[in-house]
Amino acid sequence: MKGKLLFFLLLFFIGAAAQNTSRPVNNQLVEDWLVKPVSSKAEVIYNESKKEIIFSNGLFNRKFRIFPNVVCVDYKNKITGQQLLRAVSPEAKIAINGKEYNVGGLYGQKEKAYLLPEWLDGFTKNDSDFIFDKYEVINTQPFINWVPGKWWATNKQYPGGKKNEIPDFGYCLARPF
Repeated sequence: MKGKLLFFLLLFFIGAAAQNTSRPVNNQLVEDWLVKPVSSKAEVIYNESKKEIIFSNGLFNRKFRIFPNVVCVDYKNKITGQQLLRAVSPEAKIAINGKEYNVGGLYGQKEKAYLLPEWLDGFTKNDSDFIFDKYEVINTQPFINWVPGKWWATNKQYPGGKKNEIPDFGYCLARPF
């Protein structure tokens, strides 16, 4: 009898916890994005005066500084408010003919445990890196020829929506090979 009572109490508490799909974060009630879909749309914001491009999708914000070279300067979880970035670094490294090149990135951050926005203007680019050249938003092309209405497809629209756009960054090498 005691085992059955514990079992039912356990079920009760699990059920009660499952009913609660929102939780307070920073004194605000935040919906659980796994249970209720995020209603905000993904967007790309270009701020010319601050030399920034911001990507936001309702869950995360990712901010790039684009001058003197592109580098991610802010990566924040919008649900918890947690900052996921501590130091700036190149976005990628590539090797051409055995020589490594950085793609993007800035130099001069001495303290790697945290990043202050006022430091950004003091950072410099490296002339041997690939540097940011252009930015544009382009339409995506479907990977497969989507044919709706088959018996196995419950979704009658193209899964990517009507029109998808992605940001496209262009880089060039500051000095030729």
